Amino acid sequence: MTKIKTLQVFYKEKGIGELKRVLSDFITITEKIDAHRFSFVKKKDSIYFFGKHGNKHLSLIDRAISNLYEPAINYILSIDKNIIPENIRFGCYYISPDFFLNVKYKKHPKHNLVLTDLKIYPDIVVNPKKINHYADKFEIDAANILFHGKLTNKLRTELLKFAQTDSKNYNEFIFNTFPKFKPLLGKDLNDVTEGFIIRSLYKKYTYIQIKEDDNVIEIQKTNSNIFELLLLDILYFMKNFNFFDVKLETNNIEIKYIEFMSIAFNEFIKKNGNMLLDSNIQQPEFLKKSGNLSKRYFSNKDTLKFIENETFKYILRVFITTFNNVRKPRGLINESTANEFNIMTDKIKQYITKNNVIDFMEFKEYIK
Repeated sequence: MTKIKTLQVFYKEKGIGELKRVLSDFITITEKIDAHRFSFVKKKDSIYFFGKHGNKHLSLIDRAISNLYEPAINYILSIDKNIIPENIRFGCYYISPDFFLNVKYKKHPKHNLVLTDLKIYPDIVVNPKKINHYADKFEIDAANILFHGKLTNKLRTELLKFAQTDSKNYNEFIFNTFPKFKPLLGKDLNDVTEGFIIRSLYKKYTYIQIKEDDNVIEIQKTNSNIFELLLLDILYFMKNFNFFDVKLETNNIEIKYIEFMSIAFNEFIKKNGNMLLDSNIQQPEFLKKSGNLSKRYFSNKDTLKFIENETFKYILRVFITTFNNVRKPRGLINESTANEFNIMTDKIKQYITKNNVIDFMEFKEYIK
């Protein structure tokens, strides 16, 4: 989902007429929680999990790179599968016990999850009865839904009036408008909430929030040139890396990729480790909110030894992600170089797919 506009910004950009039309349709108003997004769906006998970018389910590679969602995944896997209906994607707020975003709440939701919506393709359902029903079944918290239906004239007028002001007194407005409101996670009432999300069926779905994102901590960006130079060093190394020294035993393609990149990483660190330490490469601050490497997916003893060092641990995350997705031009990486990365990505995937079963002379010709 794109960044949600506030009432005031929506009014300034779209006008009073469009805002009236949004607020005149069927409305759900839900407390906003400062949390990671997480969802899951059962298809046949398998359960698939999704993170913030929910177009593609979390792979073993994603979970190796970051252990952020492991507590949530492990809890859902502990539930009796028979109580999870098929083909309904359950959307949740997830408050990690170890990796907060910007707000540290006084209490955590049950099993760190708050059920917010049900996606029954192509619709997104936020019916309070259904949310509460499944939250009870899964023994997690239900979203704090303050309103579900058609707004009264009085409430719609209050929202329209506030939209036309420059007021920053969000908490005062929230309590005057919703006097029965109680925060789900027990934040101090003086700094009560991250706001509310207004969801309207107008134009299928329109989302507006009350209260701007004033809690966001500005992230200090890593020096992009240093990061891109690291990527280029990794690419140059892989061009000269002898694929045929790597023999992979497992049949799982994702584990094969992790094993292959672990072996390549080991050689990269043996060759360049001292230089990398001297270059003062550091993990950017924003990554510290997105989990750590999940050691359970790494079996190589040399790799496990290397990643006791925080710099090398970060470099392994970069190493694995570098050839796991299509790379686009950015900064020092022009279109031609991005294409070289993508060719290497394809070569690695071809190798791990065919490893131990292909004609190696044939593959040797392919990777030239």
